[in-house]
Amino acid sequence: MRGFLFLICGLLLVSPVLKAQQTVTGRITDAANEKALSQATIFVAGTTIGTASDEAGNYTIVIPGKGSYEIVFYHSGYQPEIFKILKPLPFHQLDVELLVGIPPEKVLIPHSQKDVDINWYGQQDVDFFWYKLLGTMPSKEGLEILNPEKVNFYLNSDDVLTVWCEEFVEIVNHEMGYHIWFALKGFQHDYTNNQTSYYGKPFFKELIPKNNRQKRLWEKKRAEVYAFSFTCFIRALYRKQIHEEGFLLAEKDSMQYRKILIPELKDILTENQEDEGITVNIVSPLYLACFSKPVTANTIQNSYSLIINRLMTFPLLILLPQQLTIYPDGTYSGLLKIQEQRKTITGLASMLPVEYERK
Repeated sequence: MRGFLFLICGLLLVSPVLKAQQTVTGRITDAANEKALSQATIFVAGTTIGTASDEAGNYTIVIPGKGSYEIVFYHSGYQPEIFKILKPLPFHQLDVELLVGIPPEKVLIPHSQKDVDINWYGQQDVDFFWYKLLGTMPSKEGLEILNPEKVNFYLNSDDVLTVWCEEFVEIVNHEMGYHIWFALKGFQHDYTNNQTSYYGKPFFKELIPKNNRQKRLWEKKRAEVYAFSFTCFIRALYRKQIHEEGFLLAEKDSMQYRKILIPELKDILTENQEDEGITVNIVSPLYLACFSKPVTANTIQNSYSLIINRLMTFPLLILLPQQLTIYPDGTYSGLLKIQEQRKTITGLASMLPVEYERK
């Protein structure tokens, strides 16, 4: 099996709204002249929670849980900024200065000015990007891209694909009933070593169903997607109930001996009394199998054949050596390092906003 390596910087994975909250206030200004910026967009990444700055550039936003969150700041004509709240506190003061224009590293040769020294991207590169971002190919019945013409592509002579967008990428998820605004800070894929890294944050708005039938279809699809999602896994890991929620961790290195070793969660998780977080320390690669139904003793007994069987359809990932901190509400901080072996659960097609609760 060969998968792609992903380095996902602080991908926000969140849990249902808890009583604990954090309030963030501050002022947004132009970095060059300190002029107040009104009507700037501010949202909590991965949620439906957003606001706008007033005439003086001031804003207040309440984030829904006691964990590590990211706040996105955007204004037309300025570079978007993403700030991470590393440790939960009741109140945060966050003043933001936005820079005008496109980052210098993204001022590239326009697409129309072809040059023999430049390796120009093709449709396969465009398709590759959308699949990695969405977890599926875009379509008018599934995940529809409303402004694809705003997304820029560049493939250099070293076979590195760079993708960026100067405004939100707008997406409608017709299958689950969400309008998504995605702040794409950067995307790169190195074809030579099959490594992908990207950094961006979604903001969700729930659509209004046309009728009860559409509402039921959306609810059914959301439940199906959630059962396989990385969000569900993170919550189950914090509660130490991964088998009950349909997930199995297994030591990848044991595969060479034609067997599977199931690690003890107590050897992976360490309580952090200082900020109520739990440290997840993975020292050797682990398979993550997502079954969407409780893992039984029989499943564990047959896990070796299930994992190596290419005909299986459940998502299979490899968690690479890394360290994360997860919090009571399911958010986490750190650099997520995974390899996808079978199907993808990291794209927007597998993401739900913070308010979603499985019924």
